[in-house]
Amino acid sequence: MSTIAQGRDVLVIGGLPSVDLMPPEVRAQKAGKILRGRLGLGVALVAVVTVAGVALATVAAINAEISHAAAQATTVGLLAQQNQYAAARAAQQGIQTGHEAQRVIGGTEVDWQSYLASATAALPAGTVMSEFSIDSATPMVAYPQSADPLQTARVATLRLVGTSAVFGAVPDMLDNLAKIPGVIDTQFGPSTRNDDGTYKTTVEMHLDETAYAGRFEPKDGE
Repeated sequence: MSTIAQGRDVLVIGGLPSVDLMPPEVRAQKAGKILRGRLGLGVALVAVVTVAGVALATVAAINAEISHAAAQATTVGLLAQQNQYAAARAAQQGIQTGHEAQRVIGGTEVDWQSYLASATAALPAGTVMSEFSIDSATPMVAYPQSADPLQTARVATLRLVGTSAVFGAVPDMLDNLAKIPGVIDTQFGPSTRNDDGTYKTTVEMHLDETAYAGRFEPKDGE
């Protein structure tokens, strides 16, 4: 078998004779049908993809709504619990405020009974405390300080009058009183002789902030 090609015409020698009698319109109609089928298939695929996308978006929206509703329910539950314990929180806050007020008011408290007992015990033999007075800072007013810059800061003063049959007992009295914790210095005024022959001496004991009782200060772990 041999072929001779000239341009677009092909001459086949030895082949089977054939003749295409189908009109061009039929061939065009057949090609159009195939094209329309392919286009329909493409449209169907696009529709399937679109439906799947819409379905996924719908599921995601439903899940988001469910999560939002669950979060709202949790929030409502928490608010209900907070309201349930509101009274307890208010009471706790009141207690805390009371403790803070106690610390402020009691911050300048001095155990004067203890200091008077210590001062009495520190008096030399034969000397008795006949009078006393106290002066201290308050939560609102600071204690006035000495004009002498060399004096240590003080927060309270205990003045007492000691009566002794012996005039020389004053130095021993000052030494003993100065040993009391919280006492930073002692000073004495003029001694006077009473009609009965005894001597009366006024003594001032100045206290620093270590003399504060600290009853309402928080303890370790509080």
